Amino acid sequence: MTLGARREPERLPSEASLLADLLRRLGERSADPHRLAAGAMEALAAALGAPCALVFAVDPTDALRLVGARGIDAELEARVSSLAFDGKELAAECVATGAALRIDAAGARAETDRAMARRARAEQLRAVPLVADGVTLGALVFATSRAADPGPRLEAAAGAVALALAAARARRIGSLTHHKLDRTLGAIHELGRRLARVPQSPVSAFSAPLDDEAAFDVRAFFAELAEQVRDLVGAEMAAVGVGTCPERTFDPWVAVGVPEGMERAVGRHPRPVGTLGVVAVGGATVRLRDVREHPAFVGIPPEHADIRSLLAVPLSTGEESVGNLYLANKRGGEEFDEADEKTVEMFATLAASGFRLSTLLHRSEHDRSRLIQIIAAEPDGVAFVDAASGWILANRAFEDLLGRRVRPEEGARQELGVVCRPDGSALEADDLAAARALRGETTSRDDLLLVRHDGTRVPVAERGAPVRSAGGKLLGAVVVLRDVSLQKEVERLREEFAAMVAHDLRNPIQSMLLQLELLRSDAEQGKPTSDAALDRLDRIGARLARMAGDLLDTTRIELSRVPLSRVPLDLAEATRALVDRVRATIGDHAIEVHVTGPLETALVDPTRFDQVLTNLLENAGKYSASGTTVEVEVRAVDDGVEIAVTDRGAGIAPDELPKLFDRFYQAQRARERKSGLGLGLYITKGFVEAHGGRIDVESAVGRGSTFRVWFPRAQPGASPSRDRPAA
Repeated sequence: MTLGARREPERLPSEASLLADLLRRLGERSADPHRLAAGAMEALAAALGAPCALVFAVDPTDALRLVGARGIDAELEARVSSLAFDGKELAAECVATGAALRIDAAGARAETDRAMARRARAEQLRAVPLVADGVTLGALVFATSRAADPGPRLEAAAGAVALALAAARARRIGSLTHHKLDRTLGAIHELGRRLARVPQSPVSAFSAPLDDEAAFDVRAFFAELAEQVRDLVGAEMAAVGVGTCPERTFDPWVAVGVPEGMERAVGRHPRPVGTLGVVAVGGATVRLRDVREHPAFVGIPPEHADIRSLLAVPLSTGEESVGNLYLANKRGGEEFDEADEKTVEMFATLAASGFRLSTLLHRSEHDRSRLIQIIAAEPDGVAFVDAASGWILANRAFEDLLGRRVRPEEGARQELGVVCRPDGSALEADDLAAARALRGETTSRDDLLLVRHDGTRVPVAERGAPVRSAGGKLLGAVVVLRDVSLQKEVERLREEFAAMVAHDLRNPIQSMLLQLELLRSDAEQGKPTSDAALDRLDRIGARLARMAGDLLDTTRIELSRVPLSRVPLDLAEATRALVDRVRATIGDHAIEVHVTGPLETALVDPTRFDQVLTNLLENAGKYSASGTTVEVEVRAVDDGVEIAVTDRGAGIAPDELPKLFDRFYQAQRARERKSGLGLGLYITKGFVEAHGGRIDVESAVGRGSTFRVWFPRAQPGASPSRDRPAA
């Protein structure tokens, strides 16, 4: 079954692992922008899923310099090594406007851009400004297809490269020492390692459970961040606090380097008031030689360690504040210097971006895992076809319906089955639900056949719909297949039942009408009423009443509302009495009753017991050869009483035995006689099971059949009871 257009699927890494790898590579490089970007280009291109990617940095001479490239030849690299700000190149336009750009390759104004697209065999070119602290430091340019969308990976990758360029720039203008830069990049490396532990996306199937142990630990992240920065700038204490409401404490509040027992002695976390509030509420960096000299200072709890110098920086992405970083008491000095401030601000921006991405990824992972578990529990088969990669993700019900496992990465190349019309002709590939959904169409069809790879056919209903992003971009197609075998069987049984009822009612009703017409004619002629005619009407009425009763009992059994009036009953005596009553109604068959051993009484409804045994005896006489004996054996079995009825008839075929007690089912011998509605054994089984008993059958073709019913014995002290059906 071709679920969508054939394409070579690609293996999609997770955003978290790609960003982590990129940060690690950036952190391993020096302050030279060229070496910095060049060392990360492979990871950067992988993060974007791009065959070609270029990184340009703003040069002090007001030109754009190529500092990293992947996927282009040496000649093209030389041609774009330096670009003018007012040039036609996409990178120059991106830096000049400060906006992300996306153009069709054929419409690129610069020959170098078109050459890059040809080299990558790409349909589009994209450019993203690299911005840190509100300053455009360069541009990221890469080639891509129209369908590809790196999503949050693009934002994360661009942010990481921008911050790394900012670090290199700071080193170049002398605001960071070699030692501090190395330590900052090392901290970036550690942040990348931390992000690598963000849960990965379960893209292989709809069955991956949510791993609670892999949940992103906010407090642990902040503790590690505070410890890294404390060590980076030489602070005695560091803390991260989240919150802006002066009436509430920071939550969470994570402190490192504080004396043991101090937080317990203080008793509660601080609130964003005083000097702490200047950063938390105002969003401004505060650097103080002595915190007591600040006009907003409101004091320090007596149980708290002494604080002198303070460096406080908001953890902000520029658009959103995620917390505040506080550093106290510069080791080996009276105050934190400007280089410390720049270092912490740069690292805080990176940490805020990383934290925001991590929380978004984890939230997305949590929502996705929850959705996956919901879909996995869905009884209908559900599959998603990814528009970009061609991957097929399917839940277990979908695989069970196909009769085989779905390998996501093989996409439409794997043979999953054939979807056919009701006449058996296969649907064309472009008419399948997935293919139509990938064209933006919604489909709904109820009368299709799924032909599995083993040749078996399953009637299915098919639904297909496109899946779009919030912005309307086509992400893929969802296909739902429902096995409608039971529905088709119910429809078939309903039709057969209607035909049987119509047939079985027509004959007695016609006979009744005929008898009434004869009686009317006799009455008009003054003839006396015929007793034979009245007897025939009585028999017809009894037959109609029995059919109506069977239908009513069937409904009661279906609803588990069979009324029972149980009394302690000697089943051996009840069996003998019933046999004597029905002996004359089963033709020329002799009936022998054998009682084995002493028997205990059973708590049974006598009327229902008579119906059960009468049905078994009438069936035995109806389907046995004339003159043969019907045997009835009553004996104690398994703490109860068993009654076995054995005939010497034609027997029942093995393939019919499992369906023998189904509603409306008639074995071949019953169909040949065209008798009944196929409810007798279904009702018999329902009555027996309502008593807590069981029924089964043994049969051999040509030798006859034995039906066994078992009732549990009455418990000591049991008294008559009336079971009221549930409302």
